[in-house]
Amino acid sequence: MLRGVSESTLSRQLKELVADDFLERVDYQEV
Repeated sequence: MLRGVSESTLSRQLKELVADDFLERVDYQEV
């Protein structure tokens, strides 16, 4: 874990990555 990075920041970034991956999968299925 990087120093100076709070858990809330890490969890937020993780949620954003998951959301982006989910959206990409949804867009792919709609094609």
